[in-house]
Amino acid sequence: MTTSACSRPPKVPPSKLVNSLKGVSSRLLRKEYGAHVNRLGRPFHEADPADRRGVLVRADPDRQPSLGDVFAGLGRETGAFTAAHGDRERAVIADYVTNTIAVLRARTERLARRTR
Repeated sequence: MTTSACSRPPKVPPSKLVNSLKGVSSRLLRKEYGAHVNRLGRPFHEADPADRRGVLVRADPDRQPSLGDVFAGLGRETGAFTAAHGDRERAVIADYVTNTIAVLRARTERLARRTR
């Protein structure tokens, strides 16, 4: 009885394989499952008629959540959190948040000037 050696496919690093399939897989997913994704309320992905490789992404205005609804939960949760603190503690929290925002804004502006 003879045994033939099984040849194995060459080893390919996963990153190379993934990178080689990125464009193909995303196009196929959009093509095959585009309607399903759109039904879930995600942005619509449509082929760009001006560029066969391109995709146009647009929101469905009928499925846009109300901003009041989006921020209502945030307001409730923030209210519950701050209700547990006294006036002095809330003042310290407000001071911290205000100053942190100012520092972050200044740092962002400095970074933006560097990239121009």
